Amino acid sequence: MAQVTVVCGPPGSGKSTYVKNRAKSGDLILDIDTIWQALSGRPYYEKPSALMSYVLDTWESLIDRVDEVESYHAWIVSSLPLAVDRQRYADRFNDADIETQIILLDVNEYDCMDRIAKDERRAKHVEGWKPIVRRWFDAYEPRIQ
Repeated sequence: MAQVTVVCGPPGSGKSTYVKNRAKSGDLILDIDTIWQALSGRPYYEKPSALMSYVLDTWESLIDRVDEVESYHAWIVSSLPLAVDRQRYADRFNDADIETQIILLDVNEYDCMDRIAKDERRAKHVEGWKPIVRRWFDAYEPRIQ
């Protein structure tokens, strides 16, 4: 049976690292940052806005195909601050009889910024990350009851 784990949390919370430390050979890993890099050829966190529609189309196409394979583990890495968006993923895959787990990484804003400052891919742009991280925390909604 296919299994989907959606790993979400603020920028700098360790979503990609969480998946990297748990995924096994043959698992499907969908990470929007990796898609940006693959389509742009730019450094990992440099995201040319002109490519956004291509990135989002690729993302949606890959998400649409997750339920096509019957036995593997898919990992979806996305920030998803809104409870309704997290629930939408859970419902989508549960409706397809795919075991789905939503993992929300509980990392505070200070620790996220500290991790970003220590990440060589992002350290030169720490000031640019502050409003992005702040927006995530401003938008965050806990679980839907």
